[in-house]
Amino acid sequence: MLESNKCFKFNLYTSIGVILGIWKLPWENKKIAQKFALRMKTPWIAKVFYEQEDDFGMYRWKAKDLAFMGGVYGADDLWDYLSEVSEKKKKDFDIRKCVKECLNYQIKHALKNLEEVKDIDAFNIVMTGLGKKPIRKAPIVKAIKLIKTDNKSNKYWYAKVLKNKLLIEFGRVGAKARGKSKDFSNNEKAILELNKLINQKYKKGYLLN
Repeated sequence: MLESNKCFKFNLYTSIGVILGIWKLPWENKKIAQKFALRMKTPWIAKVFYEQEDDFGMYRWKAKDLAFMGGVYGADDLWDYLSEVSEKKKKDFDIRKCVKECLNYQIKHALKNLEEVKDIDAFNIVMTGLGKKPIRKAPIVKAIKLIKTDNKSNKYWYAKVLKNKLLIEFGRVGAKARGKSKDFSNNEKAILELNKLINQKYKKGYLLN
């Protein structure tokens, strides 16, 4: 039985992408994302064949459209996985499940670090192509003040987005405020981070002021 999380055990940034000079995830831009999503709609067949070398033989595979994607899928990890599947199946197979599994780690990382995703629309195209739920684009919330008042706390948390910067002020009511800020590559990512933090505060018992 194949190990379903095999690709998670490897470093997804490995040799093939470097050799080909292609170092992009499928959500790097909309053009690549659309090509990827289109390719995932129909069977993506690896042709399996047996190759004899001296006294040693093994099953190998060939699949179209992987070269132009290059390091998109993590290179060696997908290649190794497809080689294992071809050796077990010994016949042609659809590689889409393998591709999806080898991208799962990167998707989990991206969802936790949305500020690193350069194009949210491209990311959502890929998510849809993989049969996953796209993330919601950031609502138009540019400033908010939350409070937490109970037997132990009387705190406030204020945050606002100013262009590409997220500004936060927090502290105990009546005490000297503390503040911090974080820069992002664009306004949308700053708003996404703001909403992520808002949800975290709600879970901790903060309410709208």
